Amino acid sequence: GTPVVWDGAMGTMLYEQGVLTTRAFEECNITQAEKVKAVHVSFIAAGAQVIQTNTFGANRFSLGRFGVVNVVEVNAAGVRIAKEAALEGGKGTIIAGAIGPSGEGSGFLDDDKLLEIAVAFEEQIKAQVDAGVDILILETFTFLAEIKVALATAKKLFAGPVVASMSFSDEPSATNNYGPGQVALLLQKWGAEVVGVNCGG
Repeated sequence: GTPVVWDGAMGTMLYEQGVLTTRAFEECNITQAEKVKAVHVSFIAAGAQVIQTNTFGANRFSLGRFGVVNVVEVNAAGVRIAKEAALEGGKGTIIAGAIGPSGEGSGFLDDDKLLEIAVAFEEQIKAQVDAGVDILILETFTFLAEIKVALATAKKLFAGPVVASMSFSDEPSATNNYGPGQVALLLQKWGAEVVGVNCGG
């Protein structure tokens, strides 16, 4: 098929604009929206057909580590900014709602912990869906159990395409000792329309 060009890393670009890593990059959707929009616009101008919202770590766990609690507002703003940039670009750019790991997926996950993670993803994904994303991308997940929860939540809340992308580490237990091929088959079985690998070592 015809290749589809995606954008690059939002966090790296914001850092180059002076946003420090001591803050959540996603909070910029509220505090420095113009910088976020400028990054989107630059990617569209460079030829990106898909841009990802600045919401990778916009779940209650990741934001909470920086003292940010307005999860829904941050996600909704991230989608709105991306849509504004796409409209200005005038190229029919696709908006991908970015969902990263919660940071809570390691170790033993009992039913209570899995439910906490699911609730966090539900809050984030619902905010993005309500704001009007075209597709969802679950990316840089290391733990198979966590992406399974995120994917199930995405499929429950969103009727559009879902991309599921893993990041493989030197810790085979993270994926139940399954290799990339086996993981890809599982992700498809669980409902992902597109599967991939990113940021692997």
